[in-house]
Amino acid sequence: MIRRHAVAVQLMLLAVVPLVVLFVALSLFYAHNRNTLLDIQFEARVHDLSSGLAARATQSLLAGDLEALDTLAREMLAESNIHGLRLGDTMGDPLVRRGHGPIPVADDALREVFIPLCIPVGDQGDYQKIGEAWVWFDQREVNATKRRGWQLALLLAILLALVVSGIAWRQANRILSPLQDVLLAMEHIRRGGSGIRVKEDADNELGQLQHGVNLLVDAIEEQERLREQALRLDMARERAEQAKAVRTLFLAHMSHEIRTPLNALVGFMQLFRRELAGQPMSLRGQQYLEAMGQSAYHLGELVSDILDFSRIEAGKMSLRSTSFTLVRLVDEVVVELAEQARAKGLFVDVVNFLDLPERVRSDPLRLRQVLINLLSNAIKFTPRGGVILRAMLESPPDEQGRGCVLRFEVEDSGPGIPEDARSCLLEPFEQLDTSTQRAHQGSGLGLSICRGLVERAGGELHIDSAPLGGALLSLSWPVECAELEPERARLPVRASLFDDRPSFRQSAYAKLSRLGWMVHVQEGSLTPEGVRDMMGRLSSGPDVLSLRDPVERGEAGRAALLDAVRAGLSKARHVLVCSARDDPEWERRIESLGAIVMRCPATQRDLERAVGDLGGLPFITSRKGVGSNLIGPSFDGRSILVVDDHPLNREVLARMLEQAGARVIQAEDGPTALDATARQSVDAVLLDLHMPGMDGEAVLKRMRAQWPELPVFILTADVVDETARRLLGEGASAVLHKPIHEPALFAELAAAFGMAPPAVAETTPSSAELQQRFWRQEWPLFEQRLVRAQAAADATEMGEALHALLGTAGVVGLVELAATVRALEACCRSEGIPHDDHPLWLGLWSKARAGHMRGGDTS
Repeated sequence: MIRRHAVAVQLMLLAVVPLVVLFVALSLFYAHNRNTLLDIQFEARVHDLSSGLAARATQSLLAGDLEALDTLAREMLAESNIHGLRLGDTMGDPLVRRGHGPIPVADDALREVFIPLCIPVGDQGDYQKIGEAWVWFDQREVNATKRRGWQLALLLAILLALVVSGIAWRQANRILSPLQDVLLAMEHIRRGGSGIRVKEDADNELGQLQHGVNLLVDAIEEQERLREQALRLDMARERAEQAKAVRTLFLAHMSHEIRTPLNALVGFMQLFRRELAGQPMSLRGQQYLEAMGQSAYHLGELVSDILDFSRIEAGKMSLRSTSFTLVRLVDEVVVELAEQARAKGLFVDVVNFLDLPERVRSDPLRLRQVLINLLSNAIKFTPRGGVILRAMLESPPDEQGRGCVLRFEVEDSGPGIPEDARSCLLEPFEQLDTSTQRAHQGSGLGLSICRGLVERAGGELHIDSAPLGGALLSLSWPVECAELEPERARLPVRASLFDDRPSFRQSAYAKLSRLGWMVHVQEGSLTPEGVRDMMGRLSSGPDVLSLRDPVERGEAGRAALLDAVRAGLSKARHVLVCSARDDPEWERRIESLGAIVMRCPATQRDLERAVGDLGGLPFITSRKGVGSNLIGPSFDGRSILVVDDHPLNREVLARMLEQAGARVIQAEDGPTALDATARQSVDAVLLDLHMPGMDGEAVLKRMRAQWPELPVFILTADVVDETARRLLGEGASAVLHKPIHEPALFAELAAAFGMAPPAVAETTPSSAELQQRFWRQEWPLFEQRLVRAQAAADATEMGEALHALLGTAGVVGLVELAATVRALEACCRSEGIPHDDHPLWLGLWSKARAGHMRGGDTS
């Protein structure tokens, strides 16, 4: 019967069975000896206690001291193992009885010992009995110890048997493993397989068998190789012809489907420029057209790379070499990300050092990709302060004046990067915060891709600490100088630069110096004292005074800037102001004083356009390059439901979405929205949170119950994190805070539709138009609600009215009014409804009167 089992089992039984029997015998022998020793120890204790009891009890009986006998009984009962005792006279009558009598808990629990109490009589060795003693000893503890000994012995035998079995099984498998490999190889050969080899790891007869099997496999594979070689060559030639046909068809279709609409967009853009030729256009309009042209050009470059199928097929990424204007490229990168930084309240300064060559040869698309990635990361992870991009020459041109190495630095004022995490951040999928609650989402591929591109270009990417505590990412990028840089001319134009931010002074100094002007830099802040100090330094009267709008100082900065402009125009011929405020009315006010306003960060071309209108000031114009802008897809064919109780808010959202190609359905309340969703096909819903009757949260729950897959986006002016978390938990696709920004809105919708977001439209209603309509149509209704709520001391109505006013003010761009309403809403929550003389309440009506007058004048 044992022959039916595997060889490994047989070997294990042969080794294990004798050892198991031996272990069991040894364990039982050990347990028996241990129990015998316990019995001997117990008997010795019984004898000792009995002898001591007999001696003391005899003395007490001779003395007739019953109290001594009772004391002796209690002392004996305190001893361990004594269950009870009885002391009696010669007739057996009990004198003292303590403990429990002979009532055994189990058959062998108690042991009864009789002790006669005798005294010697005469010299013949006779004894006279004077009493007797009965002692019952408790054997339960000894018996339990003996049982545990048997159990321990059995357990030890089992454990040893298991260990021996494991060792035996492992050794058996080690012996039989070569045989099993040989059997598997022979079975594989029998079925016509190839490519298998047996590991030759034995030095005995098994090793010879393994070697023979491998020789057999080699012979069979050689025959198969010679027989199939011709067939593989034929198949390879056929696949190559098919791949060539597929590639040709792919390139033809992609060229038609992508380049045709792209060429149409570029063509219409050129027609639009031609249409506007000779007509006056604002500096901002020129910037918009320039950005559109730049993005179209770069999109064309990206399409060219995508259509290069040979590189995709080879799995390699090669860098193209083309001539481009270096300063222009760096400026375009900063302008593209300026709005993202401005939304966070950050400044972005670009410092193009004067030693940069004018035009270089490299891959502008990949260099732009790297700079955008580094700069956008710096903006994303910087909570306050700003970001600085520096471009400089690291290594001068070679002997032929061609090859040189550029250096780019991106410095931020964020939290910095720990030294032990810098190297791992350059690896794929690595991030500082990998928790699910992290504030910044991302795949962790950006820096890894940047490092790959930089190394492919022949440079290096490093992560260090910035002097002020943030992060400093630097890269070197070898290029060729497309044109040798002539010696820079010095024109007789004196410019004075005044500011308190070092990076801005460096940036402006480089831009003004690139015009060929002589620039004098002054460090100082725009405060009343700073303005007086500046005027004392401007005694010589420069041709141009350059100032920065101190946005970080709020209203005090506005007043100081106006004073500086007025004072500067009394000394200098012209005043240039660089402003980061998104406030056209404020810019027009500065321009009304006679200054020229540029949007921060200003590019070199923006500066040239601005000073080109000053007249009488010569400057060296930079070479013109080709611009571009990114053109995204549209929401054509998508139906989007906009739900808001304020018609002005609905119209603004409808204009945004219609410019992106969407079909917009409007609803003024929750029941209408549910009815519209049930009657017609809707691809997404933009739902206002605070509405009379059925609010947005109730509508969301109804929609989730009926249409669980429908994307529903909540729009609210409530910036409390708890509100957003609650709405997301109830099924909202996203929570967007008012005022709604087109890029954020389009990005969320595009993610829900599984597409790229469309470009931000520039034809939505202007801020002035929206504000006029707000003061004419919306404000009277809000005014009535606020007055009624204060008169009735209705805190609920006051809170709802202020919240609705906050959302609408943010939509139409009334930033100062929205800030006042937000502060007033917080005051109502903490202090209650304000009185008529409360500063915030007075400030609200003051801004309302001023805004209403402006709206009436312009209407």
